[in-house]
This record gives sequence, structure tokens and C-alpha cells, in this order.
Amino acid sequence: MNKFQVFGLVLASLTSLMATSANAQITIDLLGIYQTEELCKNNPSLSDHKLCRAYYRDNPSPNTDTPAPSSTTDSTENNLYKQGIQLLRQGNYQSSLAIFDRVIAFNPNFAEAYALRALARSGLKYYQGALEDANQAIRLDSKLALAYHSRAYTLYLLRDYQAALEDANQAMRLKPVAGRYVFRSAIRFALGNYQDALEDVNRAIRLNSKLAIAYHSRGAILLALGEEQEALEDADRAVKLGQTEDSKQLIAAIYGYRGVTYYELGNIEKSIGDARTAIALDPESAEAMLNLAVILYTKGDRQNSFRLAEKAISLDRNVADLAYLKEMGWGKRLLADTQNFFKSPEIKDLLAVTR
Repeated sequence: MNKFQVFGLVLASLTSLMATSANAQITIDLLGIYQTEELCKNNPSLSDHKLCRAYYRDNPSPNTDTPAPSSTTDSTENNLYKQGIQLLRQGNYQSSLAIFDRVIAFNPNFAEAYALRALARSGLKYYQGALEDANQAIRLDSKLALAYHSRAYTLYLLRDYQAALEDANQAMRLKPVAGRYVFRSAIRFALGNYQDALEDVNRAIRLNSKLAIAYHSRGAILLALGEEQEALEDADRAVKLGQTEDSKQLIAAIYGYRGVTYYELGNIEKSIGDARTAIALDPESAEAMLNLAVILYTKGDRQNSFRLAEKAISLDRNVADLAYLKEMGWGKRLLADTQNFFKSPEIKDLLAVTR
């Protein structure tokens, strides 16, 4: 799973629903800095705290992409809806999908539920169903930002970046939130538009300085721009902030990308350590597996490198494409070594079978 597939956590995860809500961890020490209203407005994760309940009762879902259930929903539907969102944040797509199936059975006109089910389906790589759900959400509510975000996320995973950007722009017009700036940054990065991507992610950080995925994403952009030390500083910030995340997949992606950064800086042992951590957190982290495979190959451990590469490609065929790896932020040194790795007879045979 790549770093922005966690936005189905989305965001894209991305994301976006997951990045906006799950990263707003904050301590009450901030009361010495913010007025209570500002604190609550900027940190949706405090919505159930005694200091913020009144604010959120009067101002439902401010500055967040998590939609409030319709007041017409009954308590069973409402509880299922909340449960589905929590499962989605945790990266438990299959269970989340089952929950949103039930919510939609209760209320077939619940646009937000279709948009959220689209994210769950994308996380499971059910892309056609995800697009159908996102389209249905838009038909039900053409002003629902989350619906356009969900469709943009699916299009992003399908590598239809231009169409994804169009939907992401529409979502931003309807409701600009920090996580959505990060997601649009990812699309622009994939299109090679690094300066606009950097502008988006900087705006996200200004809106929410505790957003781990934002530093993670900015690190990738800085690495592409040749600012390696600054990229590592952002990767370190992302790792620190990411410790409070609900999703192991997101934490894994953050460690995995710091490993990429270490590789570019020549710190091979730390790169290995982060790749192994990412795989331990998310055993389906194809990028981290391939990264580790390439490193082991350069160190002469051909047997384990080929085994890992075969597993990585079986999980996600995209990682066998150097263009895709560049779109995901792999640095020049790692890409060059990966290209050499792909030229080995064993990997050439593997790629011939999988393509």
C-alpha cells in the first residue's frame, strides 16, 4: 500500500477524511495559547471533550471532512455510521464496507454513506464499485465535497491524475480543509508539478500543524527538489506526529518513506531499519518490501531480495513500474538502483509473467 492509498484512511486516504480527523491530536496544554472556540474549531478530534461539546453541538463538523449524520437518521443508523467511519480510519476496509452496506440499506438516499463506502471499496481495490458509489453520492448531493474527494481518490489510485485533479479542485471549491490540500498535493506531485504541490502542502500545514501526512508529503516533494536534508527533517516530524495515528498502514507508510529518504542520503542501515518497521506494521506494504529488496540486492543478498520482490509485486503490480515509483516519490538513487535490480535475469523473468 503506498503512502496515499492510506487516504482511504483518504488520502486519501486519503485525506481527506482520514488525514484531517485522525491527525488532530492535541493536548490541553494548548489552552494556554488558543481561545477555547479556536481550539475546538481547529481540532475536530476534541469534539467529544467537555470543553468542546457545546461548540460542536452548535457548529457541526467545522473544518473537517467527516460528515455529520443527517438529523433524520435513527439511532441504529447513526451508530452504524460512526462505527463505519472509525473502521475506515483504522484501515479496516472490509468491515467498514459491510457497515456502510447496512447504513445504505437503512437509507438508500444517504449521500455521505455512498461517498464513504467508495473510500472503503477503493481501499479494497474494488475500483469500479468505488466509482459507482462516488457517482451516486454526487447524484444525490452535487454539493457534497466528500463525494468529489472520494471519486478523485479512486481516480488517483487508477493513475488517472488529470481527472483526479479536476475532482479534487471541485472538492476544494466546496470545502477546503487541510487533508484535502495534502491530497491535491499528491496528485500534483504525481503529475510532476512540484511547486504547486509544495504550495498545497504548505497551506495544509498552516491550517493544521499537527498533520503527520502533510510533513510526510512535503518531505517527498523536497526530496524531488533535491533538498535532501530538509526532506529528512520533515520525515522525522511525520514519524513523531504519526505515533498517535489510528491506522497502522499510515504509520507504516510514514516509516517507509523515511527509509526512502535515508537511502538517498546514503544511510543504508537506517533505510533498512525503516523499511523493516514499515513491513512489520503493514505486512502488505509493497513499496517498503520492494525498497528492502533493492537494498538487499545491492548488498549481495540475492535470495532474500528476489523473495521480497516477488511478494511486493504480487501485492501491487504498480511497483514493477519505475514511472509509478517516481510518481510515489522515490528518489533518483533508489530509482537507479531499482532499474538495475529489474535488469537481473530473475526479476526480468518475474516481470515478464506479471505484466
